[in-house]
Amino acid sequence: MKQLAVTIIAALAALGCDSDASAGKDCTDIGCMDSLAVTVRAPRNVWPAGVYGFEFEFDGTVHACAKLKLPDALPSSPDVRSELECPPALSAAFDQQVICTETRTQNAISEACKPVAGQFKLAVSVSATPASFRARATRDDEVVLEATQTPEYEEERPNGPDCEPVCRQAQLELDLQ
Repeated sequence: MKQLAVTIIAALAALGCDSDASAGKDCTDIGCMDSLAVTVRAPRNVWPAGVYGFEFEFDGTVHACAKLKLPDALPSSPDVRSELECPPALSAAFDQQVICTETRTQNAISEACKPVAGQFKLAVSVSATPASFRARATRDDEVVLEATQTPEYEEERPNGPDCEPVCRQAQLELDLQ
């Protein structure tokens, strides 16, 4: 009788597990976030010397960055980012441009990246899905970028089709004049 009760409890527990929303799905446990990533590039990724000002607007919230002098404010090495101060808090930094090469063998894929001397990009991102985006950049008080865009988001499911979480992500590329 005791054996029968244990068998019934085990069977009920197994049924409870099958009612899980991910039952029968081949899902992994990778997380993700909604985001908008913006890359600002100078011609040939070489930023002319001058005092730069940047302003980014996401759904009406304006982030005015402190002015900075280039090339003085650019990263000194490839593994260093030059963060911009853009209140209210915004992720914005100059990164050195890199060229990456992929190598494939029978059992592995590897990628090696090398910095490109003197070439940089400005990476800006928010962990949100704003419907509108505006950017303005000046060099020595002359407008060198004025752009308004509507991001087009793609749904990402890093854990497989029909698996949670679902994240919306978009990327925009802007070029200085």
